[in-house]
Amino acid sequence: MIKYAIGILASSLSIGAIADQSKFKTADDLFSSREGSIENTQAARAAYLEVAKNVTGADLVRAVVGAARTIIYEGEALTGMIEKADVERRKSIFRECFDEVTPLINKKVLGYDSPAYYYFSAACMGYYAQVSSTLENLRNIKRLNDTLKAGYATQGGDIYEGGGLKRVHAALKSNPKAKPLPGGFYNPEAGLQLINESLASEAYPGNHKGEMFCENSRRKVDVLIELKQIEVARNFGATAVEEFEFLLDLEEIPAHLTSETKHCVSKMKEKIESL
Repeated sequence: MIKYAIGILASSLSIGAIADQSKFKTADDLFSSREGSIENTQAARAAYLEVAKNVTGADLVRAVVGAARTIIYEGEALTGMIEKADVERRKSIFRECFDEVTPLINKKVLGYDSPAYYYFSAACMGYYAQVSSTLENLRNIKRLNDTLKAGYATQGGDIYEGGGLKRVHAALKSNPKAKPLPGGFYNPEAGLQLINESLASEAYPGNHKGEMFCENSRRKVDVLIELKQIEVARNFGATAVEEFEFLLDLEEIPAHLTSETKHCVSKMKEKIESL
């Protein structure tokens, strides 16, 4: 259950808030109008990447995180998964994320490890895996495993973005497509433990607790379904939908997660109604 802190969450700072905000006005304005708009989402990404060309340190992380958020929103919320053209588009979007965008803040560039690099790289790899063939996933499995391992070893990596690495890991562990992968990669029981840890994660400095990330609840529903715990999944999902709709109505969801939370709630509703 979410512990409500009315009037506090909406004003909480997103990660990278120590960066110079004045450099980001155009990108942030476009990002704030991303909901349902591929054009604004792509324009925001272009603006963040333009900022990234001329900044370093915290400003660079802030810019790349902004660009990565637009990629995830476009790929997950604004692109389908059924038609072949949509699948190829999703793959292209997420490949751009982990091959071109997140490397802008890797350790070699920054001079230090940032949990943002590992989380957003792993997240995009995970979304890519959802629509990839077994052969493609076999080719990428070592890279993804290495990213998760290095991310967990980074200070704060296990709690960054609401336990984001564990959320990605849980989704992969419970994805039936992972059954052919070597090393016992498919393990939904372990996935349930990971997503429970994500939900219980403390807030990374300047970020939010795991319970505030709708994707944690959505992924738990998916894992429970994979474990054939249908009634548990239905009840948990219904409660999560009610709580997040309440927070959205009160405008208590952080601005950089609002559009994503609306999409997440919609997908959870669809899933539990289909059970």
